[in-house]
Amino acid sequence: MQQPLLARLPQAERVPWRPILVLSFVAFCINCQPSEPYLTRYLKEVKDLTDEELDTYVWPADSYGAFAFLLPTGFFADIASYPVTIGAGLACREATRVILLFAQGLSWMVLMQVTYAAATSANAVLFAFVYQIVTEPHFKLGTTMVHAAYHLGNALGSGLGQLLVSHTAAGQHLRILFFVSWGFTSLGVAVFVLALPQQVNPPVLSLFRVWREEGWRVCAADVVAMYQEGTVLVWSVWWSLGFGAAYIAGNYYQTQFSDIDEQGSFGTVELVMELCATAAALAPLLLPVRNAGQGWLRPSVNVWIVGTTSLVQAALYVLSTRVQSSVYWSYCFQTAAFAVYSFQYALASLAIARSISSPRYAFVFVLNTFVALGIITIAQAICAHYAVDTAGYFHLAAALDVAIVVVLLVLPHWRRRTLARSGSDSPENTALSLND
Repeated sequence: MQQPLLARLPQAERVPWRPILVLSFVAFCINCQPSEPYLTRYLKEVKDLTDEELDTYVWPADSYGAFAFLLPTGFFADIASYPVTIGAGLACREATRVILLFAQGLSWMVLMQVTYAAATSANAVLFAFVYQIVTEPHFKLGTTMVHAAYHLGNALGSGLGQLLVSHTAAGQHLRILFFVSWGFTSLGVAVFVLALPQQVNPPVLSLFRVWREEGWRVCAADVVAMYQEGTVLVWSVWWSLGFGAAYIAGNYYQTQFSDIDEQGSFGTVELVMELCATAAALAPLLLPVRNAGQGWLRPSVNVWIVGTTSLVQAALYVLSTRVQSSVYWSYCFQTAAFAVYSFQYALASLAIARSISSPRYAFVFVLNTFVALGIITIAQAICAHYAVDTAGYFHLAAALDVAIVVVLLVLPHWRRRTLARSGSDSPENTALSLND
């Protein structure tokens, strides 16, 4: 009797839908927060905080906390395991929701931002965990699904929040929204704990153990080796600068909308932006499967992808400050720029995971994010000192995007000189050439 087609397929060709869908659902739930667009209003009306307290103490706690937690999170994931680190981040999300609902006073709200910063610092580990629960042929599907689910959560959360505020008692009692957000967070935690995907790719020896057993020189050489591969280096350059550009834009696009039209439909725009970002995160699915160093995974191809998309994004940021005859122009430019970022972020994660010499995915993701936050912290401090307006911050974001192209143009020449001094000038090591 002939076997069914599915039974006759090689095991490697079967799509591991269950672990991908479980992790995607967790990503969806933790970002489906109907209360987020109303956080400032809630803290002022329900928690009795002033604008000065928010600007001076509460909001900065998130930025400082994220910067402080990132590197420890990367090391913790490398030492303890990805699931334990993600679990700790989910516990911090639960703490954030409890504090928002049941605590009162400035000190508690500052602590809330600290726990939220700790929670979001584990996002990079969540995105990296997909590479431990599926085999390499399915990295592309896993990456795009988890990234898209994360954006879709924000899209539906924004839409649900607007619906509840407009048509239910939540408009007068914002606490209802925060209970709903707590429900989604708890659902994500429950699914992660009860349906934790099995790891099919065992983790490598932690850098801490490498340091302890083989010395710091071997540990440092392992880290350097991860960044010597051309594709990893290209996307790490983007991560260090382009991630920061999108971070800045994310902080100021609502201000730009409000400056042009205070009565704009910001909730609807947020929904459209996130839906477009969801589609953009799925776009890498269209890329053909290739081995590391071949096809679109070649470093030179990635130079052109990063350079072109970064220049497009820079142009969109500048246009949003120049063409303001209607707020709809700003909506379009910012939506397109956010979609470009979503595509870049998903492709960066995938390309690094497919090309890295040592599978320390979370460590590289966290380290790149740490560098990006360090750069924009310094840049924003300079802008604040000179009282830069909203348009100035978008010009800063555009400048960071242009800087990516400059670095990528200079990098091959620097790399050739470095490799020449070390006596390693094989084609593989000089793969970052634009003409390979």
